[in-house]
Amino acid sequence: MIYFTSSLIFTTTLSVVCENSIYRTIPNILLSIVASLVIILLFYLIINFKPNKSIFEKLDFLPQFLYSFINVLLIITTFIYTVFLIDSTSLFINLNYLTNMHPSFLVITVLALVIYLNTKGINTIIKTSTLIFYTYFSLLVITILFLFPYLNILNVLPIEMGFDFKLIIFNSLITFTPLLLLLIIPKQMIREHDKTNKKMFIYLIVVISLIIIKTIFSISILSYRYISLTTYPNIAIFKEIKLLNFLERIELILGISQILELFITMSFSFNYIKDGLIKTLKPKKDMNKIYSYLIGLFIFLATITFTHIDNTLLCYSLITFVITHVVISFIIFLHKIFT
Repeated sequence: MIYFTSSLIFTTTLSVVCENSIYRTIPNILLSIVASLVIILLFYLIINFKPNKSIFEKLDFLPQFLYSFINVLLIITTFIYTVFLIDSTSLFINLNYLTNMHPSFLVITVLALVIYLNTKGINTIIKTSTLIFYTYFSLLVITILFLFPYLNILNVLPIEMGFDFKLIIFNSLITFTPLLLLLIIPKQMIREHDKTNKKMFIYLIVVISLIIIKTIFSISILSYRYISLTTYPNIAIFKEIKLLNFLERIELILGISQILELFITMSFSFNYIKDGLIKTLKPKKDMNKIYSYLIGLFIFLATITFTHIDNTLLCYSLITFVITHVVISFIIFLHKIFT
């Protein structure tokens, strides 16, 4: 699931970090990786408790009010995050691909695809994500190989020591929080679930390596100043690639990998909301499709009403999301002690 560390969202966040810290960017990125270990630890603690249940069922021993309150908090914060993803994806497509199409139509198109995939169930989402992963990884390898001639390590210098606490928290939340969306999948549903801890360690190593590679490549090719002035540094990087001197606009082809990454993250966050509603409300009949359509409608209304979610709101919602998982972990810890 390494594509959860979305290149599009990461490089956009890198732009914010460069704008506010310039030559302290690399120390801030490295410290955000360290801060993200908290999220990794939360994932470990929660997924290993009642491994046959999703996160929305793990605290069913609590009083109904408290159990429902925690679930609703997770649903609301994920809803805000999903609106952000839908809006970001639609804006990216609008600015780089379909410039003449009205943003609302793009939102509808993206949402329709996400809704359709979600009506097919979590197994279909997992299979689709696996297929998309191979496409993403192939494009990633091509990108790295063709970018080597454009590296200029002098652009990375100088590196100043120092850190900005807010930027570190923001970057770690944006980068690693999507991992917690996978907690809707019971551990026993995972293939070779007995090796989950080993797989997570490999995941951690790969993601950290990708973050470092993306950071160094972006800065060494574009420079701190240029990144701080552009919304999509990744597209600017792709434009540097000239494939055999005849394939033009290669950046648009490679940019598709960014859209695929976001599509899968949106699908999981959408499914997270739907699973939370089903597990909390406990309908007596199958409400999978109905909930999918209703969630899609509310996301659409929120997206066109609150155009471009403010980073502050997004950050607070993700902080709340992570803190809620901290509370869940603490409750699980107490439950293990006293039972």
